[in-house]
Amino acid sequence: LRGTSAGYKGFNESTRLYPQLIDRPDSIVLLDEVEKAHPDVHKFFYDVFDTGSFTMANHQQVPCADATFILTSNAGEQYIPEDVVCTGKLGSCALDTRATKVLKKHFEGDAFLNRIEAFYGF
Repeated sequence: LRGTSAGYKGFNESTRLYPQLIDRPDSIVLLDEVEKAHPDVHKFFYDVFDTGSFTMANHQQVPCADATFILTSNAGEQYIPEDVVCTGKLGSCALDTRATKVLKKHFEGDAFLNRIEAFYGF
């Protein structure tokens, strides 16, 4: 996501995310099944969601405050009834508490989840 560090092969090559966000700052970025991502990927997006930007390995700042990030997850889906549609912050959703617990387990507590503007359960 950030590119390779200096001294490694591909250091001067761009990532797929970087040029898209530079060319189209209002991009939509889809992170499908984000619960399967490595915890370091979650930490990367803490930065993105907090500051509206991230820093490439070559120290170039990439603004992404105007981008929309859509994260999908199947975590806790067994506890979400088929006929419920939930929108808003996690605490305001009428999700089963078991679903909330599963989400918190997958995303290491509230740190990542509190950075998400809205949840849509369906």
